[in-house]
Amino acid sequence: MSGHTTDAAVGRRPVRPRLVSLVVRPAAPRLTLGLATAALLMVAETLVLYPLKVFAPESSLGVVYLLGVVVVAIVWGFRLAAATCVVSVLAFDYFHIPPLFSLSPNQSGDWIVVTVYLVVAGALIGSALGAVDQFYPLY
Repeated sequence: MSGHTTDAAVGRRPVRPRLVSLVVRPAAPRLTLGLATAALLMVAETLVLYPLKVFAPESSLGVVYLLGVVVVAIVWGFRLAAATCVVSVLAFDYFHIPPLFSLSPNQSGDWIVVTVYLVVAGALIGSALGAVDQFYPLY
């Protein structure tokens, strides 16, 4: 077996830079693209909820807006995800919670939804930072 190296001799193999670039972005895309994406996702989610009301109660459909918050949190970070979260809750309240076409986010359930969305967005950011540390350890 001359010419072959053992696993112990090789040690920890470096991760290919191309593979890392597929998983971790060095910087988020432009903020204007993030705002447009968040708005487009909220419009799509609002429209998707109308046919879903046939199958589920309105109050349980607010979780559909979480998809947009998750996408924005992964790509653009917590700040834009937090803004998307607040606007999503307001859109859900305005378009789907009676009385329709009026804002009444003074119910305690609305603020619980905002809190849950923010916790999920924060957890996604923490997870993404943990993945960066895995590929680029600080030690």
